[in-house]
Amino acid sequence: MDPGLDRHEWSTEFAQIEEGMHDDPFDALPALTELVGRMLGERGYELDPGRDEGGIVHEFADAKAISEQGADAGPGDVALALQKLVGIYEFLDDQRRAP
Repeated sequence: MDPGLDRHEWSTEFAQIEEGMHDDPFDALPALTELVGRMLGERGYELDPGRDEGGIVHEFADAKAISEQGADAGPGDVALALQKLVGIYEFLDDQRRAP
């Protein structure tokens, strides 16, 4: 697959999610979790946090756990999860740009 194609798809999807993050972070969290999970998989990351102590997959697992709490997650937890996921998204997007 052309590296620019998936990056374009990711950025388009992220832009749509990003709009909702300010208006309804609780609704945006599962969508961003799903996007970042796909991105990690497509970039070859094994989504087993036990194999990535303290790394990017561990950060993703923490955010995903908050996402799975749904309405039981507190606003601060949701904000932290979104912050982690945006950071992972930006890292993967930058990684895709590298030659």
